[in-house]
Amino acid sequence: MTQTFKITGMSCGHCEAQVKNALLSHKNITAAEVSKDTQSATITSEQAIELERLKTIFNEFEGMFEISSIQ
Repeated sequence: MTQTFKITGMSCGHCEAQVKNALLSHKNITAAEVSKDTQSATITSEQAIELERLKTIFNEFEGMFEISSIQ
């Protein structure tokens, strides 16, 4: 299953790498594509990942990056 989310706060390749590594730390996420240019992340997993669960991963960034649904 593939899901795409809006990620705000990324401004460089290092930011992209931090977000990607954080997403891949979730046990059910098997792949992550992150782009500062589109301010988005596309994840691949066996089953849908709830946004609220992903938000807990982003707590480690203390507000530097934010994840939300794409409207």
